[in-house]
Amino acid sequence: MPPFLKPLYPYLTINRNGRYKANRNYSIVNNNSIFIQNAEQATHGFNAADLSLGPYRNAVIINSILGREEYAIEKRVTFQTFGITAFGDTV
Repeated sequence: MPPFLKPLYPYLTINRNGRYKANRNYSIVNNNSIFIQNAEQATHGFNAADLSLGPYRNAVIINSILGREEYAIEKRVTFQTFGITAFGDTV
């Protein structure tokens, strides 16, 4: 964590390893007042640093700040599914 955030440490949610514990909406405090981007690997996985997800993250954060859905967010954004179809074919 950058030293300039030291005054905010008491307010940030941090895990046991000292990493940000980001909520689903990328906030790192419980009142949705501080958000992070590209630093939530511990909670959102390896693709957290993927810059192509920036517009999605921005929409989630802006909607959270506004308290309403200003930007529509797709619920299913993955292109692959794995499993068996109703006919027994593998997907």
